[in-house]
Parts: sequence; C-alpha cells; structure tokens
Amino acid sequence: MPLSDEVFSMPKELKQILHGAKSGVIPCRRLSHLVHAATNKTDALDEWNAYAYESRYTFPDAGEIRLFPIVAYHLGDQLHQADNQSWFNLSTDCDETHSTKLREAQTSVEVLLHDAGIPFMWTKGTALANELYPKHHLRPSSDLDALVPWESLAALEDLAAKRGWTYKLGQGVVARNARYHGSEMSWEIDGGIHLDVCWMPRLPFTFDPLAMNWIFEQGGSQDTSYANPTWLLLEAFEHGLCANVVSPIRWVVDALWLINQRGAEIDWQMFFTLTERYQLHCFSKIGLAILDAFTDKIPKDVVRAIEAMPVSALQRDECLMRVATPSNATEYFASLKYNRALRAPKAIYATKITSPLARHAGLSWRLRGKIGFRNLHARLIWPVSRHFN
Repeated sequence: MPLSDEVFSMPKELKQILHGAKSGVIPCRRLSHLVHAATNKTDALDEWNAYAYESRYTFPDAGEIRLFPIVAYHLGDQLHQADNQSWFNLSTDCDETHSTKLREAQTSVEVLLHDAGIPFMWTKGTALANELYPKHHLRPSSDLDALVPWESLAALEDLAAKRGWTYKLGQGVVARNARYHGSEMSWEIDGGIHLDVCWMPRLPFTFDPLAMNWIFEQGGSQDTSYANPTWLLLEAFEHGLCANVVSPIRWVVDALWLINQRGAEIDWQMFFTLTERYQLHCFSKIGLAILDAFTDKIPKDVVRAIEAMPVSALQRDECLMRVATPSNATEYFASLKYNRALRAPKAIYATKITSPLARHAGLSWRLRGKIGFRNLHARLIWPVSRHFN
C-alpha cells in the first residue's frame, strides 16, 4: 500500500516538521511492506517479496535488518520461497547466543537491585522483547533499559561503584551530574552489556525528578517488573520517532505488536493524560496518525481527541529538533529558541546550548587536524552546568 502525506490526517504544522526528516519516520511504500511482514504472519511472504522487489536498487540498512528475525519467524516453512534469502543472515546481534547473554545479564541485574532494595521496572526494548514477542531474540537489542525512582539513584550509584560498572558516557563526572539535571545514566556492566537507567520520561520542559514515580505506584504490566502497555506505547512514540542514522521504523512494529497483543490493557484516557503531562502532543499526533494507516484497532475517538490537542510553538520547535535532521546552524538556532522557553534549571539551558556548539566545533576541528580533543562537548558541559548550580 503506497503511503504518503495524504494517508495521514495530520495538521499542516506537523507535516512541515516531518518535511526533511529521515525517510523511515513515515514509512514509505518500500518500508511499509517490511512493517506488514513483521506484524502480519498471514501475509508475511507476499509482503516480504514486495519489500525485496522495492529494494532491488538499494540495500537494507541496520534499521531494516533489525526486523528480519521476526519476519523469518513469521515465514516459518515458507522461508525457502522468500526472495533475497541471504538477507536474513545479515543481523549479527539477533542470534540466540547474544540474546541469552542479554537475558542472563537482565536476571543478574534484577537480583542485584532486589538485594539492594532499589525499585525498578524494565522498559523500552527490554520490556517489549520479553512481554510481546514470541521469543525475546526476535527483537534484537544491544542493551538493557530500566526505570528507577529518582530518590533511589544514590543507592544505584553506590551499587555500580561496588560492582565496578563503568559509565557508558566515558565522562564519569558528567554522568554523575546528570542525575541532578538530566533524565538517564548508562553503565557498562559485567560481560560488556550496557545498562541504561532513566528516572524521567523524557528530556524535561520543566525539571521534575519525581515525574516518573506514578508508574511505580500504579504498578506494571502482567509481570510487575515491566512497565505497563500504556506507557510502553507512549514511549515507543517518544523514543522511536527521533531521527536516526538508520531507518527508525521498528517503533512502528513495536507499537503494532503492543496494540495487537495488549490493546485491551491500554488505558487511552491515561494515554491522553500522559501526553498532556509530558507535552508530547506532536509525538502522539504523529505516532497515532501513522499507526492508524496500519491498523483499525485504535479507537477513532482517541485519534480525534489527540488530533484536536493544540500544539505550542515550543512543542513544535522541540519536535523539529528531535524528529528532523536539520543542518548544524538550524539545530543550533532551534536549540537556542527552544531552551530559552524552558522553565528549568539554568544548568539545563546551558548544557543544551553548549552541547551542540561544542560537538560541531569539536568535529570541525578534528577534521581539520588542529585539535585532537575527544568528547569535547562533554568536557565543556560539566564546567558550564556546574557554574549555574
């Protein structure tokens, strides 16, 4: 089915935001066949062959390759009839050995967090792979994603220090400062696995370190160690729609699996409330409009209610920064305009402005061979943000 702007009942300002974004944000016809093959077992063979035909002048990127395991599972005995069968051997992080290693690390972290008395919930890809997919290796992932209450972060840092975990960011002093101003920290744990821990649902408009605690009070999914389906759907939009160097279409597949498998558990009133609370109007509008082209299981009154939500200039600027892939100058001025409007600690404003400037300056200098600093943006963020504490 050809997909274009006309398919989506999307406000004009959102179409303008998506103009110039990575092609995978709104699946084109070629990628829509892959999405159907990954979510519809009955038509998997026809959709895969259509995708292979549409890809005859191109080659799948890493974003597409991540979907091949679930397509192969859907094909089953029909795999030998599929075109371009060699493509199913391209993914290197979807084998059961890697998946088992990741699962063992997850179990180990669960024990450590329980013993330390640290509340947690698995979220993002970790929750989706284990809660939705027939086998967890069918949704390849490179790390573990967890939610932890902000007030438990000091205990988590102590645990990380005792276990010898290393900060994934490479600048420990920046990472430690992040829990006061940011939304997540990352470690490399035993076995080289990366553990990403967040305590806020997104980079904040207004810094509120307790913003995510409601999810621990409400409880999780069928297994209480996993975030509930309502949050996972909103998170798929917020996290998946961001511009990427690969086709970011797996969020569409994840969201469709959520709706098909756990749709009855999604609290749409809560979804609407969370969209307003975290000012994710643009992301929910875009996400639901795209999903509505693939499934009829989303209540139409929900789609209409989300479409009717007003979008502020601040929200459009932020969505432009995250969904589109603008030039360096566009990114800087959008960041400047966006962060000036924030009601947040000055450290966030300073960090957000300093980071793109330093990153682009550092890249430019390194390319010219004049300055060899690594992580230049991280080196500048810390002293600038500390100045405003």
